[in-house]
Amino acid sequence: MTTASARPPLPTVIGIGAAGMLLTGASVALLTLAWSSEETWLATARLALLFLGALLVSVAGGLLLVRRGDLRAGPAAVAAVAAVPAWTFGALATASWGIGMEEADAGGAGTWFGHATFAFLLAAWAFGAGACLPPALVAVRGLRSTALRLVLALVIAVPTSLTIGLLSAQGAGPLLGGAAVLLLATLQGRASSDPAPAAVHTAEIGVTAPLDRRQRRTVTAVAVGSAALGLGCVVLALAGSVLLPALGDATETMRLGILAGSIAAIPVVAAGAAALRPKLGRAVLPPAVAFTGALLALAAGYALDQAHPLASPALLLAAGLTGLGGALLLAPLLPGGRAVRAALVAAIAVALAASFGMLIMMAAFAAPLLGLLVALLANRRARTARSVGPAAATSG
Repeated sequence: MTTASARPPLPTVIGIGAAGMLLTGASVALLTLAWSSEETWLATARLALLFLGALLVSVAGGLLLVRRGDLRAGPAAVAAVAAVPAWTFGALATASWGIGMEEADAGGAGTWFGHATFAFLLAAWAFGAGACLPPALVAVRGLRSTALRLVLALVIAVPTSLTIGLLSAQGAGPLLGGAAVLLLATLQGRASSDPAPAAVHTAEIGVTAPLDRRQRRTVTAVAVGSAALGLGCVVLALAGSVLLPALGDATETMRLGILAGSIAAIPVVAAGAAALRPKLGRAVLPPAVAFTGALLALAAGYALDQAHPLASPALLLAAGLTGLGGALLLAPLLPGGRAVRAALVAAIAVALAASFGMLIMMAAFAAPLLGLLVALLANRRARTARSVGPAAATSG
């Protein structure tokens, strides 16, 4: 059991997470310059900032898990050591892919570095899976069989590593991960300073009873099925032109993959809302509706031709609904009365739409990870309920 003195200080966790987000934001800013400039140093600086920011966000997330007592210091150190080569090879894979594309456009034979993208990607994936394995083992620690725990942890860690890497290639992963770390750290700090925060009122949001066994099975089946479909959409988006050349070139299969992936992510949203409703009550429904609308708008945008006059407005609508969904998800935690919270929700929605809204286009790549997380969430609550039941019965 982790003692208070051994826990990482909360300001350190927040500082490292914020630094990672700032570096990632600087990388995204340099991305716009790199598109309009042929300076090699800009692309190199962008990749360095991007993957250093991702590493810092990873460290902050690990420290937060250690502080909460979910992860011991030893496994956390193993994850941190594995994260360094994972992000390094990820940067090399991204650089190799860019150079390989330029060499292919030039029509030359190309260099070894430009042809090494796949090798770098495999190395990044392997080390990333190693970094994700300790937290995955924590997620399945309720199972008695050691072999089963290891197998399920690998099943979680391997696709999680790939999904995080894909989300991080343009900065989405570190920004979202950093925001999650800062939010959880802030809530943890408020909970420790105020043992009885009045941010969420059970009567107001309509908290319901925990899911029964049949409901858990339904939620798990929907989440895992959508995760499998989402993984297929990722393969279609990234390798569809090679596996199914009849569908068109890489641009067309990417469009089809994102279109199908956005539809496949909708059941994940529904399953997540069902899994969270026993804890959050009716407060989970408005953000679920907003996220579903964002995914439908995203699908409509990619179903239309790029030159269609409604294609861009559909994507902007998807971005706006994404910001609204995120703001509504935070609404129960906001202070003040309903009028004050409504004003705060509007401000947060605008900020999220402007900064993170377009990340909804990565929903096709995030659906597999989100589906697995929802399945774990539903079943972890079930294990907790079973472990409490006998103890309560004994004490009674």
